[in-house]
Amino acid sequence: MVAAGGGGHDVMSPAGSGGGIKGFDSDGKGGNQTSGGDGFYKGRFGLGGGNGAIAGNNGNAGAGGGYFGGGTSFDATIGSAGGGSSYISGYPGCISVDKNFTMENPIFSTADDPSIHYSGIKFENPKMRDGNSIMPSPILNKYTPEIGHYGNGHAIIAPLSENYFPKNYGIPIRILCSIPLKIGRNLDSAYFYFIMNLFLC
Repeated sequence: MVAAGGGGHDVMSPAGSGGGIKGFDSDGKGGNQTSGGDGFYKGRFGLGGGNGAIAGNNGNAGAGGGYFGGGTSFDATIGSAGGGSSYISGYPGCISVDKNFTMENPIFSTADDPSIHYSGIKFENPKMRDGNSIMPSPILNKYTPEIGHYGNGHAIIAPLSENYFPKNYGIPIRILCSIPLKIGRNLDSAYFYFIMNLFLC
């Protein structure tokens, strides 16, 4: 399993988000399942295009990493970058690398189901969310969604149940209760966050 990273942002346009099967384009192209995104500096396996040759304020933004990374803007001095792609063994549309894959000799699976990793290990009924989709936040609690994720990558490992990520995406706001004088042990983080927002407004 490989999660995509979003591209870096520069002044021209929004950066490309980390993608699912394919990374999102910006001034540079997103990576896909067999190649990095195109740009002045191209993405490659596991890495987004980086602009290390130009320092200071004159360089374009670096691209998002992932299974195959995105590319930078086609202009070396300005522009936002594309996002990387993601990979899950067993996910429809994914293409696994061959066990003899190298950067110099990129070989991909020719199996009946090329999505399955050459180790034979795969996920059953996997789901993939790209950086423009709603996903559970790792910061507050399991009931609080976010669109994409800003910052370091994260993984959430939890039992599958309907209560884990409900269809109602609203933040749970408790009504008909007063703000406690002391924060008890049962006060969950989403409620605390809501109270803090009230104080800051």
